[in-house]
Amino acid sequence: MSEEEQFLCVTRQLVADVVASMVPEYAVARVRPRHSATLVRVVHELSSKHEIVFESIARKLRLQVNGHRDTELCRRTFAGVVDELFADGRYNWGRVVTVFAYAGWLARAGITDSRGKTSEFDDDSWPVIVVNVAGDYISGKLSHWICQQGGWVSILLIFAMQHSASALPSVL
Repeated sequence: MSEEEQFLCVTRQLVADVVASMVPEYAVARVRPRHSATLVRVVHELSSKHEIVFESIARKLRLQVNGHRDTELCRRTFAGVVDELFADGRYNWGRVVTVFAYAGWLARAGITDSRGKTSEFDDDSWPVIVVNVAGDYISGKLSHWICQQGGWVSILLIFAMQHSASALPSVL
């Protein structure tokens, strides 16, 4: 497996872990990268600190998605928001974590139908689509910066010692 394929694989696993933590019905048994627990913890800290913003985004996404769960819609929606996040060309771990949080909220926003019922999960289900789209985006557009910082293990170095959300603004 090439370095790019390995990076994509780990990235999709990390996105899947974040999505599973936010959409419990999606949780499946799998091998988790060692930095997964730290990333999930930081995503939840960020999500709770900025819940109003993420909930507003989720509400807008529900209107856009409205039961239409196709990969191209997800790709356009995801890329549009994340491209805006990095429009100024500035990269940091806080923004990267925000991308993962956004993927979790996007997955959560698209799993209920108009009656509020949770959909079944298969290879074409919304959470799987979000995991693949987010993984592809992160691997394609953020991998160079992430690798320059030391790769995914840097999440452990930066966030493992931080046990509260109060440290997050310094990296956003």
